[in-house]
Amino acid sequence: MKDSVLIIGAGYEQIPIIIEAKRQGYEVVAVDGNPDAPGLTFSDYYYIVSTRCADEITDIALKHKVCAVTSMITEAALESVYKVASTLNLPGPSLKSVRASTDKTYMRELFDAYGLVNPRFAKAGSLAEALEKSKAVGFPMVMKPADSGGQRGLFVVRNRSELERNFATSFKASVTGKVILEEQLTGTEYNVVAIVRNGRIGSLVVSERRKYPVGAYGIVAYHIYPSGLDDSILIQIKELIRKSVNAMKIDNGIVFSQIFLTSRGPMIIETAERIPGGVMDKLFFYVTGYDLVKIQLDIALGKEINLSHYNSGIKYPAVVVKFLNAYPGRLLPGTVVEAKGVDKILNVKGVLTANYFGNPNTINPLRTGSDRFYYIISHGLTREEAMRNADSAADILHFEVLER
Repeated sequence: MKDSVLIIGAGYEQIPIIIEAKRQGYEVVAVDGNPDAPGLTFSDYYYIVSTRCADEITDIALKHKVCAVTSMITEAALESVYKVASTLNLPGPSLKSVRASTDKTYMRELFDAYGLVNPRFAKAGSLAEALEKSKAVGFPMVMKPADSGGQRGLFVVRNRSELERNFATSFKASVTGKVILEEQLTGTEYNVVAIVRNGRIGSLVVSERRKYPVGAYGIVAYHIYPSGLDDSILIQIKELIRKSVNAMKIDNGIVFSQIFLTSRGPMIIETAERIPGGVMDKLFFYVTGYDLVKIQLDIALGKEINLSHYNSGIKYPAVVVKFLNAYPGRLLPGTVVEAKGVDKILNVKGVLTANYFGNPNTINPLRTGSDRFYYIISHGLTREEAMRNADSAADILHFEVLER
């Protein structure tokens, strides 16, 4: 009889860890609130249950006597992962890590307590409270749900009227009915992905988050490695991540942080103990040779993580992820009736891989990160060459759509 692994979440981006568990010979039990979640068909058993329903998911884990529980990409599953792991005495994240990963206000308060520099911030549960607390934060500010990611309900508000106009959208995107207001930082934004072993950072990659200059606030057009930062700044960033790992009580896990480099130094915008979305696990693989999916599963299984055993030998000096999206990208939203050039994309110079981000039949208006349509990952000797290769590959693609 096979041992069972519970995977919480079965969307497109969770399929790799389901496949990896099956490849290692485990029986997979998958849970997702969406009956059409594509990862469900890859599992041995599945249940249509919200990833946030920790008690119900724990009952499922007990029923199948699972030997491991994990998730990837989404923070929504982390509380359920914690509940299952603590109930069944399995490896899992700490309570501080789960709270900091899922509650931006708690994260800010925790970082304050551990001496990490924060932007000005305030939590609000109503429009009246938000208007009052905006006086201390100051305009312009960023408003977003305190417990949701993927750019849902995220706005830059420049004045009182914009706060009033957009508050309801941010509020509705919150699970707990809380919105966080944060000082808008100026500077360049970066991704940081790190593998933590026994409380110490084992491998860390910093890449630039190049966003669209207009529209789709917060959504990335390119991930670019190397970051272009000098060594002194990279040392500051690694120290910042080390302090955040200590504050969150992360022993073994994968950490994803978004950082602004400001005139006051690097500041964490968001952080979570999880594999990042936006195919950044693939960027990490091509830069370091480490497969984050395999490492995440082995952490959940309680295995000793010796990074030398995970190194594929693949390592490129410069790697770029380019996304093809609806406006402010160049694609038109609608139903895809013909895709030209997709069969030739891997033959373009420097292209490592390319694929649809989700549903290949529909290009959605770009409102959140999950609306991204297609990606190209390319390499070069420099970041500039890698970007040119990605752009050249994109030029051969054409998606004909029936516009909405």
